[in-house]
Amino acid sequence: MLSIHEKNSFLKRLYPMTKIWASLGFIIGIFTFSNYYISSFIFVLALLVILKEKMLKEFKVLLIAAILLGISLFLIQGILSPANQTVVWNIIPGTGFTLYKEGLTTAADVYCRIVPLIAVLFLAIRTLNMTELGVALNKAGVSYRASFVLTSTFQIIPVLNKEMHQVMNAQKSRGLDTEGNLLNRMKAFIPIMVPLISNSIMKVQNQVVALESKGFNSNAKKTFYRDPLKTRVDSIIVACTTLFALSGVAYRVYLLVM
Repeated sequence: MLSIHEKNSFLKRLYPMTKIWASLGFIIGIFTFSNYYISSFIFVLALLVILKEKMLKEFKVLLIAAILLGISLFLIQGILSPANQTVVWNIIPGTGFTLYKEGLTTAADVYCRIVPLIAVLFLAIRTLNMTELGVALNKAGVSYRASFVLTSTFQIIPVLNKEMHQVMNAQKSRGLDTEGNLLNRMKAFIPIMVPLISNSIMKVQNQVVALESKGFNSNAKKTFYRDPLKTRVDSIIVACTTLFALSGVAYRVYLLVM
């Protein structure tokens, strides 16, 4: 959970495991079909959902990164791929800066998998509530301790990020130089990390005491404050994405056999 989309929306109301299984189904289908049209359709579909969920502003950062990655990938593969033979465009005549068909084809094949993958995972991560995911995992048969460790690990990331900025601001107010050249930043590393780690250890100890007082080690059946419910829509989505993934696997096996 890097950042959760808090608005009550269609994706937000879906059962947590539905998002996990749907994402996994799309990923398997994307990599097994490896088809430009299917990948483009999934990306456009994900983009429409992003627009409907009003998350385009957050997705822009990833979209720009994906575009820059694509430019780099096409240039590197188009120029340096060992399989290059057919010249497409001589960028600078008389030099080695020449784009080849084989390299561009390889780059397009890789890129058509990466872009829809980014969009699908963005939707899943941004709308997945870790507390509800822990409950769903517990209902699915995962032990309470394992689900608690998993959800706590993801929840602690934004907490540590927030505390790090607080420690940096506190150290700056005491005259510590945390900016400038690399040497200054290296000198500021220990004064920032020591209080951050010590605060984290203290919080873990306090959390252990709190969990013990709430009967964490008890063998009694656990109850949940937030109890997400699975609906017919969830079943339909899981069935469709599972069928898509199985079709991709069957298609890949067919190509290998033939």
